[in-house]
Amino acid sequence: MGRGINFRFYLKLIFFSILFQFWIIPDAIPQGGSTPLLERQNFLGFQLNPFFNDVFFDELTAGNFQRSLWVFSVHYGRESVFFPNLTIGGEFHQHRTFRADPGYSFFTLGPFARYSHRVFTWAGVFAEASPMVSYSVSKIPNLGIENKDFEFIYYFAPGISLGQHQKRFSVDLFWKFSGKVLIDGNKNVFSFKLNYHF
Repeated sequence: MGRGINFRFYLKLIFFSILFQFWIIPDAIPQGGSTPLLERQNFLGFQLNPFFNDVFFDELTAGNFQRSLWVFSVHYGRESVFFPNLTIGGEFHQHRTFRADPGYSFFTLGPFARYSHRVFTWAGVFAEASPMVSYSVSKIPNLGIENKDFEFIYYFAPGISLGQHQKRFSVDLFWKFSGKVLIDGNKNVFSFKLNYHF
């Protein structure tokens, strides 16, 4: 399915969507006499952790994590000018093994949209969705096997955000759902990330 995607077109779409969000829209809104925008409209989200499956817990007892999958992701988002509860941004995600034989690496890149609703001063709920391009490589050098795959994936993720609205840091706890495999054969997975607001 994903092999027919024009990768350059997809990257251009991401770039111009971000350009439109950050420069064209704010410049079109008159500044004089308007209500000041909320502070800390931007956020950076980070995730770095092992994937907690049976392989990880087996290796935890042995003190060796070469076959475990490690997850790394970065999100950047900005509050929409017209809809304060809507955040638009982009994300990069990778999970991989540190061992090269066998080795596995999976990358995704794409835009995301997130709708948030604050329930308490210290917590809120949100729903996030993203279409993404993925690229994966799996290798077993001893057997001369190397598989590469490029496809289009997506996810929908409801979650809870912990942290006061005007504070610098918050933590997101969410569950990703997809019709495609997200990690380790799973089409749904619990995830979390630490956000820095500015």
